[in-house]
Amino acid sequence: MSLKGQFLLAPPMLPDVNFYRSIVLMMQHDHEGAIGLILNRPTDARLNDTLDFCEGNESTEDQVIHVGGPVDGPLMTLHTIMEYAEQEAMPGVYVSSQKHNIQNILTSGSVPYRVFSGYSGWTAGQLEEELERGGWITCDATSVEVFSEDIDIWKSITQRVGHEVIQDSVKPDWLGIDPITN
Repeated sequence: MSLKGQFLLAPPMLPDVNFYRSIVLMMQHDHEGAIGLILNRPTDARLNDTLDFCEGNESTEDQVIHVGGPVDGPLMTLHTIMEYAEQEAMPGVYVSSQKHNIQNILTSGSVPYRVFSGYSGWTAGQLEEELERGGWITCDATSVEVFSEDIDIWKSITQRVGHEVIQDSVKPDWLGIDPITN
């Protein structure tokens, strides 16, 4: 089963410091391997500091660059404009890495986007092994969460997952209460 468009949540005991308390949006997952972007690793670097992308750019927003993962790669942008998409990460959320597409996204107005340097990658079978050992928790991703500026998105998503697990395992009618509101 493909995890494309899903979140991987790193459990607190995950020993890899690259992924400590991280939320990874899976962009690709097939027999060749998997690729994702860590959503909650902002850096001190700003897009306006990357002169080759901002030269002649009319963008007034100085976007933070996030660490997408430990694998080196080009700048990548998650965004919502199909016209400038090179890949669809999930319904309504697209990925671009070509300079002209990123520049078009930056000048398109106030659409949500995030910029990443690097990515998270797994070879064929590697992610499946990590999942089998309990190295990751998976859950549905939403575009609202992908573009959230929540200070602690890891905490909010793990709380959502916790509520879903409780709701699925406890029959509210047995107790006569709604576990979410009580």
